[in-house]
Amino acid sequence: MAYELGTPNIGVADGYWMHIRHTQVCHRRYPWVRGEGRSLREATSHLLNQLARAFEFAHGRDRDAFAKAIADVRAFRSSRLQALSRLRRQETPLVATQ
Repeated sequence: MAYELGTPNIGVADGYWMHIRHTQVCHRRYPWVRGEGRSLREATSHLLNQLARAFEFAHGRDRDAFAKAIADVRAFRSSRLQALSRLRRQETPLVATQ
């Protein structure tokens, strides 16, 4: 897992299994809870679901820690998706009109 400087709590691993792209995402505090999917969006959604399920059964300080982990993943997902949409807008070719 690679932890980025801007989001030190979220680890992302990209790879391929046979010919299928595969992305894994985890939170540094809970590395055994992982989200997996074909894209970053799917993987973060899966991780949020896994953390939400763990949150339901947590008590006391653990509950607060899971809530912070969920907030970290949501912030990571929104910042990454905004960055990707900006990149896509920059890559869109301009159509010349005559």
